[in-house]
Amino acid sequence: MYAPVIKSAHTRKRYKFGRYEAAFLDRIVSEEIGYEFIIVVFEGKNADPFLFVTSERNDSDANAESFRELGLDPETLSAEKSESHFLCLFDKHGHHNFGDSNDWGDAEKFEVAALRILTEQLGEAPIVV
Repeated sequence: MYAPVIKSAHTRKRYKFGRYEAAFLDRIVSEEIGYEFIIVVFEGKNADPFLFVTSERNDSDANAESFRELGLDPETLSAEKSESHFLCLFDKHGHHNFGDSNDWGDAEKFEVAALRILTEQLGEAPIVV
């Protein structure tokens, strides 16, 4: 499964979704992608997470450089201004992008959206532990 590679993070909060456990992370140091927040889900005491909801920083300079490396002109790809963060889900089917918004850079707004997604995915409402 393609998943975020986290070198270090701070746990803001923990949740239980029935038999699943989750941690809301911030102050994340990762490889390549800049994550503002991540909620990572484990099944029981299993050490390997299987589900992630992320707030990914939209680094327009890095994105433009990536396009240039592919031989594409970033100015011609989109005339619209992107928002500051992407809301994404990583599951067994891959990486799913729910769109960009400045809201995903706000911890409370991200948490509400991420918990809604996870409740749908897991079939259980979260309990803060």
